[in-house]
Amino acid sequence: MAGVQNIQPLKELLVTIAGDDFELKVLQGNQVKIQPKSSDKYTTIIKALAEKRTEFHTYQPKTDRSFRTVLRGLHYSTDTQDIKSEIESLGHTVVNIYNIKQSRTNIPLPLFFVDLKPSANNKDIYLIETLHYTKVKFEPPRPVMGKLRPAGQMRPPEMFYPARATLFLI
Repeated sequence: MAGVQNIQPLKELLVTIAGDDFELKVLQGNQVKIQPKSSDKYTTIIKALAEKRTEFHTYQPKTDRSFRTVLRGLHYSTDTQDIKSEIESLGHTVVNIYNIKQSRTNIPLPLFFVDLKPSANNKDIYLIETLHYTKVKFEPPRPVMGKLRPAGQMRPPEMFYPARATLFLI
């Protein structure tokens, strides 16, 4: 939460809602981070803050996030509704499908992001080998280059120097 001038009313509200199942962390610039200890307390705190029309920011809990996978091998012009209906006929609930485009040229690639509703059978999608009479492969998404390491973590020395130069560093 940003712009907290007096923390006492916030503490009192949280104690009445969540009891002792939360922690507060004071950040710079009058910001306070609320860390509930359980998902039940998280939802009750979010509902109470929304009822009071309090400005806050939250992340989607892992249990509510969709299961993302990459579909490789279908032509980019394939209709996403056809892909969705065929995946759903195999027992999965599709939330969203969209074509992946190359970042620099914006050219469509033969790759699709497929978001599935959280379910126990989500990992079974990796066993699917054909869709629309085409051999396909479902893969987990790869991390984006800029998001491989947490902020502030140094790169390994191999990334700074070419392979030949590392021989002289020993």
